[in-house]
Amino acid sequence: MPKFDTSHDPAVHPSSARLLDHQGRALEAESRLSGDILDLRKKVAHTVATEVEYDIGRRLPLTTCLLPERTTPYPLVQELARDRIRRFFHKSEEWQMFDLSLDHPAHVEFEAARHDLVESLVASDPAESIRLGRDGLRKSVDACDQLTLAHAQILLHRRFGNHPASPSTFGVRYDGPVDSPGLRKLLGEQFGMLTIPIDWAVCEPEPGTFDFTSVEGKILWASEQGRPFMVGPLLAMRPGVLPGHVPLDFKSFRDRVYDFAEQVVARFGRYCPFWNIGSGLNASRGPLLSPEESVDLARMLRLLVRQYRRDAKIMIEVREPWGEHAAEYGLDPFDFVKRLGQNGVECDAIGVRMLAGGRHQGEAVRTLFDNACLLDRLLSIDKPVVVTIGRAGGKDGLGQAKYASLTAQLCLSRRYVQSVIWSDLYDHPRSLVEHGGMVDAQGEARPVLAHWSKLRSKFSKPLGSVQLPKRGEGA
Repeated sequence: MPKFDTSHDPAVHPSSARLLDHQGRALEAESRLSGDILDLRKKVAHTVATEVEYDIGRRLPLTTCLLPERTTPYPLVQELARDRIRRFFHKSEEWQMFDLSLDHPAHVEFEAARHDLVESLVASDPAESIRLGRDGLRKSVDACDQLTLAHAQILLHRRFGNHPASPSTFGVRYDGPVDSPGLRKLLGEQFGMLTIPIDWAVCEPEPGTFDFTSVEGKILWASEQGRPFMVGPLLAMRPGVLPGHVPLDFKSFRDRVYDFAEQVVARFGRYCPFWNIGSGLNASRGPLLSPEESVDLARMLRLLVRQYRRDAKIMIEVREPWGEHAAEYGLDPFDFVKRLGQNGVECDAIGVRMLAGGRHQGEAVRTLFDNACLLDRLLSIDKPVVVTIGRAGGKDGLGQAKYASLTAQLCLSRRYVQSVIWSDLYDHPRSLVEHGGMVDAQGEARPVLAHWSKLRSKFSKPLGSVQLPKRGEGA
């Protein structure tokens, strides 16, 4: 059982601790805090890593290396820093980034982090050791993010150096009760791709009573405009979306899902060529689905859409992509996608919901480096990927705008990412992320809208080639 000494360290949040296996999958464990000792009791025999939220000026989920058991507690902050330094080496090799100038910010921060970690390990005063370890951890996090940005720029220029991005590259989720000419004008000018969600609770307020006025105008307008758009999810397994009148035993639930989805597809199938058939089937808590039931729902919805439109493109979206839920319920997202393939549930794209700063599980703010590592894992899926991002940032909106710009470019640096979708066009009570809209509830544009517009303009023409500083030259 891994034990960690958290004394003299107020930056750690012990209640967030969880265990991970060598592939980063969450493991069932019991967490106990006895005085200053964080004790994580594992239920597997193999060596595990630990993830815990730590405040380095911003609260982040950070991991340790795979640690063997020992009776003496590990110093937590030093183990977090050591893992980040190890991962810097690993990704530098994997990304072939050893040729960056030694003056590059990534290397400068990395060397400073190594120095602080060594000083922390030999410091005799516990409080000073923690302070140095925290400084080393902060610098190692910054070094990894700088490495990520440098690598992303190389990949972006390789992908878009000679040709512009397609019109469907940048999109937004078009949802909510307001559907005005002003909003449609904004959509036409600033966004190439639209996703139009189907809110089951709104569209079937009473059993057997269907009301599609909230989405019909949007779907017909998008179809008439001849613009790329996607409808769905037909079934969204997230809090607050399922109607209260739907029974939760699986047989009854499955029948009601089919009845509702058939109404939607029969009504709009001829207008929409691209369907998101399900979101969050890997992380359903109400109802609590078995792996077999999750796959069965995906299969049923896929067949239903293809019955009404044989040429329809099908996407299935995973929620909580870091798999925080998987130790208690549902499936690790990569295991879920693998099961779909093993059971013959073919799809044309995989959606990934990478939200940050929301109030639900799986929406913690993570580093650019951690986001890049997740994106790298998506390569193994061997499908086009549609990524939904949203929120993050401070109250002034500038942090949110910076997050949107950096994260969108990071996603697009991977060739298999087909589109990046912003979570909400404007704030409304059923927004995907609270206060995540590009336009606030008073109708004022947030800075993220202008940054999104600049991104779209930037990628509307070829980027050209990228020139990196050689060794010994300034970064």
